[in-house]
Amino acid sequence: MLAIYEVSSDLSKQISDDYTIVYDGHHNNPTIEGPKFNQRNGYYYIMAPAGSVKTGWQTCLRSKNIYGPYESKIVLMQNDSPINGPHQGALIDIDDNDNWAFVHFTDQGCYGRITCLEPVTWVDDWPICGSCKDPLLGGTPVVEHNYLIDIASNYKLKMSDNFKKCLNLHWQTPANKKEKWYFVNNGLYLNGLKYDGPLHLMPNVFSQKINYYSFNATTKISEITSEVGLAIMGMKYAYITLDNGFVKLKKGSFDSSEDKVLYEEKYIGNEIVFTVCFRYPGIYYFKYNNISLRNYRFEAVKGRWVGSRIGIFAKNGKISKFNYFRIKEVK
Repeated sequence: MLAIYEVSSDLSKQISDDYTIVYDGHHNNPTIEGPKFNQRNGYYYIMAPAGSVKTGWQTCLRSKNIYGPYESKIVLMQNDSPINGPHQGALIDIDDNDNWAFVHFTDQGCYGRITCLEPVTWVDDWPICGSCKDPLLGGTPVVEHNYLIDIASNYKLKMSDNFKKCLNLHWQTPANKKEKWYFVNNGLYLNGLKYDGPLHLMPNVFSQKINYYSFNATTKISEITSEVGLAIMGMKYAYITLDNGFVKLKKGSFDSSEDKVLYEEKYIGNEIVFTVCFRYPGIYYFKYNNISLRNYRFEAVKGRWVGSRIGIFAKNGKISKFNYFRIKEVK
């Protein structure tokens, strides 16, 4: 169900005492959620996804009165497109010439939820999103489209990181970062806090999204005084570590309380280079220095509400230095 509260113009205060239900989607639009309001030509529009993430569609509701009653129409669904679950997005009013677009995601498993942009064609005051072959059947997601609008952007995010003065913005941790976990000074220094549980519950794994279908990711670690590692994280995961003089290959899962050692080899030295070789559709293996462990292959799977992630970590010791983290796309 979708409901409305009346709020102040700055969104800081709730004015109405209770919400008003304006639409019940149980019959035609199950799991309707994430509503967004728009106004055009005297209509109030509610854009809301329904039908689940992978197999869902985009529903549009419209009414001349904000409290309804609302008409409903599916304005975007997969049809014969390779782009699944086209919903959970929003209409974008691009300019003053009534040009619109629709932004949404598609679920690609271990690659996560990929953002897509669809053209919008207004047909009888309905926003048909994507290719408008038959408005009665809704729009179909497009793989390519010429929008004829040049919107300049200076936004760029580097996926590799030389850890010069600060972390790049794409690094995230499962729990809020704490100062004692790390510092950056011509290298990323991770504090090996005591932790003996499975990797998926470790709060201070530094990870990033997967941004290429096929790639190699390499990190060099030196001044090692803790267990250090490189991981591909998801509901099932695998990682390579240097732990107390042994290189170890381990795997785990979200439903397990303990990670399993698959490979173990004695290692002499205080620095090491770890690499993960990741290939479409999500098969990967690890290397350390020039030694390949390709006999141990893993299949990447998504995490909880996200795709797979690449992570680095240190635990059970003192401070270890990550000299760099480099990702190279493989075509």
